[in-house]
Amino acid sequence: MTDIPREVGRQLSALKDRTVAQAEAMAPDLYVLSDRIYHNPELGFSEFRASRWLSEFLASRGFEVDLGLAGMETAFKASASGASAGPAVALLAEYDALPEIGHGCGHNIIGVAACGAAAAVKSVLGGMDGKVVVFGSPAEEGAVLGAGGKVVLIDGGYFEGVDAAMMIHPASRYVVSGRSLARAALKMVFSAGDAQSAAMLAFNAINALRQHLGRGARVHGVIVGGDPGCEVRAYVRAHETAELESCELRVRNCAIGAAMATGCQVEFTHTSPTYKEMVTNRFLASAFACNLKALGVEVEERLDAGTGSTDMGNVSHVTPSLHAYIATCPRGVAGHTREFARATLTQGAHEGMLIGVKALAMTVIDLLGNPSLLSKVRAEFRRMMRK
Repeated sequence: MTDIPREVGRQLSALKDRTVAQAEAMAPDLYVLSDRIYHNPELGFSEFRASRWLSEFLASRGFEVDLGLAGMETAFKASASGASAGPAVALLAEYDALPEIGHGCGHNIIGVAACGAAAAVKSVLGGMDGKVVVFGSPAEEGAVLGAGGKVVLIDGGYFEGVDAAMMIHPASRYVVSGRSLARAALKMVFSAGDAQSAAMLAFNAINALRQHLGRGARVHGVIVGGDPGCEVRAYVRAHETAELESCELRVRNCAIGAAMATGCQVEFTHTSPTYKEMVTNRFLASAFACNLKALGVEVEERLDAGTGSTDMGNVSHVTPSLHAYIATCPRGVAGHTREFARATLTQGAHEGMLIGVKALAMTVIDLLGNPSLLSKVRAEFRRMMRK
């Protein structure tokens, strides 16, 4: 990590020790809260209990809490300030579940980890400059229409003035620099003529198109209605947003051709905001990795095989960001499954979550207390956005 004066290093180390002790003292409450959210799964934009429990946890620890942001009832912002003005570091909380599966993506852990880390930092914030903010961001999962609470918060201006943003995600290993794909959620409605044949012809054309798309580009869809018209929902994914726009245009052309061939009309809409690819800030990742190692964790620096998408990617295009992975289950347990959901209740998941809480809190202290690190984080962000 960035070299710092010895005296500053000692001060930051002492503050980190205090936050780690605070996290350990809170651990039983964090475990109970995570399990409570697990047992009460709620879909995106309907996470009324989870958002209330998390915001109440923060309010009880001295945070100023605003409920209901940018027209989203289950979004919240909780903030705590230090001795004087300084950098603002945001931690992102997710807490929506999947239909039928429940917390198969471990958002019960994500939400509690962000709030626990912020509370741990709050215990030492009086001796520092700056601010820690928790954004409760609804509906990360694409299971509901309009999913992408972080995009809504960005559009509402809530990330203005935020110097860095971080979150952790449950996984089977510790990784500080994972990938995500840009994603468009496309709805195609065929009407008049032979709508069902048009939909099938469009699928066949898209299937033929796949081999001509860029490496890593993906298209997958499903027919969700058939009478009198035919509705198709599809995800188009690509490594970068610019590539995604080209891929989506080609998919639309497949549908237009199918409609023309069958005497149909086709209309296009997006069912949720477009998710951008995740751009990991390497200096944030390095600082987080150093803190994980200080906690005795073996870290894998990069995970290149990520094929999912997240609205945290959009955040990474407006402020320096980190979307790290924390080991909460054995290798071989796939995400978005009931097995992954049940794993969040285990002792191993609780221990992994606590490590995530500590590492997040320690990295917030690095950012608030080490101007040299924050300067490098900002410069790296500017460089990446110029690409």
